[in-house]
Amino acid sequence: MKKLYLAYIKRFFVGKNRFLIISSCSESWGGSEELWNNVAKLLKAKKYNVTLYKDFIDYDHNKIQSLKDDGVAIFSILNSLNFGYRFAYKLLIKIRFPFIERYKGHYLINQIFRKKGLTTLLKKYNYDKVIISQGINYDGLDYAWICNKLGIEYYTISQKVIETSFIQGKDAVAKAKKSLLEAKHNFFVSEHNLKITEEQICSKIKNATVVYNPNKFQTLNNFPETDFEVDTFNFLCVGRYYFSEKGQDVLLRILAQEKWKKRPIKLKMIGSGMDHEVLKNRIAYYKLKNVEISDFKLDLEEEWKNAHGLILSSKHEGMPLVMLEAMSIGKICIMGDAGGVNEVIQDSYNGFIGAPTTVGFDIAMERAWQMKKDWKLIAENARETLKDIEKKEYPSEKKVLDILLN
Repeated sequence: MKKLYLAYIKRFFVGKNRFLIISSCSESWGGSEELWNNVAKLLKAKKYNVTLYKDFIDYDHNKIQSLKDDGVAIFSILNSLNFGYRFAYKLLIKIRFPFIERYKGHYLINQIFRKKGLTTLLKKYNYDKVIISQGINYDGLDYAWICNKLGIEYYTISQKVIETSFIQGKDAVAKAKKSLLEAKHNFFVSEHNLKITEEQICSKIKNATVVYNPNKFQTLNNFPETDFEVDTFNFLCVGRYYFSEKGQDVLLRILAQEKWKKRPIKLKMIGSGMDHEVLKNRIAYYKLKNVEISDFKLDLEEEWKNAHGLILSSKHEGMPLVMLEAMSIGKICIMGDAGGVNEVIQDSYNGFIGAPTTVGFDIAMERAWQMKKDWKLIAENARETLKDIEKKEYPSEKKVLDILLN
């Protein structure tokens, strides 16, 4: 208790200018990180001290390099631990457990050490405010709980909700509920995410705001109009190669039908992830000559120039960045009904929505195909929809910043 009071006193005299941003994303970079990244840049522009904490840091990634250039201090689990814990962490990571998959082993080890690493950082640097960016609405709540116990003001950002999954156990749910309700503020990227989270903790979250994910409106405003008077239609499927969330397995199963193989459609899948090899094998198994795979690209502008639309059969989403981007430049979007997708897309008006199942999504794709003569109008409606959203909701990082600083 004495240490806690000393921390309060120290923060009072240092001033309210030290921010810690925590990202729960375990990969080099994810779409869920664009919002906090933009917030960090605004904070640095206002001369605040900003630190980033992630389980894993890819120091060669251009986004990380940009943050470093802006003066953001960056810590991973490893470089936030003292020598003894660092040695133990390295040793455990190198051990190959024959009874557990390697990536799962790494996840469990990180779970053990992440709390120690964060607690060390919080006590050492006395941050005034902590922003916790979650890929899923509970995968950063361990961090929130630590902040709660230390009496540090914290905010959460939830990017995605899985309706069929939440923290298990009575105590775990109670801790999650307390962490959310006692946060200074919680941000959700769709009404759907907020509603489902409230159902999962069985409580209204009054300290919450819905904010859209960032979009490249300014750089894409003069994007050329899409030509739909063509012989072959090119679609993109952009997202992490992770079947259980992004649903690429559903899309490939549909495209394996003879009717789709005969139609003049080409699909380019862009991404990276644990199901990359499975994806390649599935394409070969189905003999899908009209489907190709490409590595993840941060900037899709060149890809969009040759594309007519986006197809995502996602089973779980927040508010897909790539969908907002595609609509803003007048592309046809055929989307799985997940997350906040149906808060933006009105079926057959500015895009198409289907249940992310083989039957349900095939129906949506078939409906879109039968309406291909209307694609030009639907694409125009999509662009106008995003213009309206832009006026009301953007810049979203500014909305977050206003709440952080007031």
